[in-house]
Amino acid sequence: MARGLRILYIENDEALLGLLGNSLSVHPEIEILAKASSSNQAFKIAGELILRFTEDPVITAANVPPTPTFSAPVSTADGFEVNITNYDANVTWETPTVSAGAVTIVSTTGSIRKLLVTGLGDGQSATITQRTLLSGVYQTGRVTGAAISTAPPATNNATPVPVSEQTPVVKANKTLIINGFAGGSWKLTKSGKRLLDALLTKNVTAISCVGNTMGPTVLKVDRNLATRRATEVCNYIAARAGEAVSIKAVGKTTKVNSSKYRRVLVNLVY
Repeated sequence: MARGLRILYIENDEALLGLLGNSLSVHPEIEILAKASSSNQAFKIAGELILRFTEDPVITAANVPPTPTFSAPVSTADGFEVNITNYDANVTWETPTVSAGAVTIVSTTGSIRKLLVTGLGDGQSATITQRTLLSGVYQTGRVTGAAISTAPPATNNATPVPVSEQTPVVKANKTLIINGFAGGSWKLTKSGKRLLDALLTKNVTAISCVGNTMGPTVLKVDRNLATRRATEVCNYIAARAGEAVSIKAVGKTTKVNSSKYRRVLVNLVY
């Protein structure tokens, strides 16, 4: 497994040492950051770190602080609780920070230190950063938790399925749909008239026309508009088919939002 970065930072300017050292210490890929203000101190720390850098698990450096480890976070209404599981009073533990909300130290018992994050929104997550310090060497641990999410489950906004329309009971020899009506209009288009003319090759004995309007809402004027579309088509057929035995024109409405419902369903009996 690849190691994180391990850096020994030397700066004789105390202000820069603190400023740049703190900036480097929060870098997520830096595993160990050691700071020194002089060459003598740097050589001393470097010698101590050699023990830390070896792969032999038997060789350790007593003056290298532990990397903070955490338990699994437990969500609360506005944050979460989590335990540091390897707290050591012989090491300097900096005040923990959090990326959102506020973090407080609740209690410390033996090697367990309880932290509490508050001030998060519904389901919001945040990351705690905890640093340890010993002999100029920093170690950094992080843990992420989230507040309880109370959002309702997603609803299924499926497109409503139109209910099949019951046309007048007429024994139809020919059925067709005349569409292409403009919004709010009942006037037949030229293409609609051509379709009807093609069917008027012999006398018609009965005509049934069902006019429609589209959704998504049904207004008071929609039923009248649907009926006028049906009447327009029936009158066009009747004027060219001789004396029809019966003529029936009705209007239907729907909440389905589709222009294909600007139409008239025609049944002809010869």
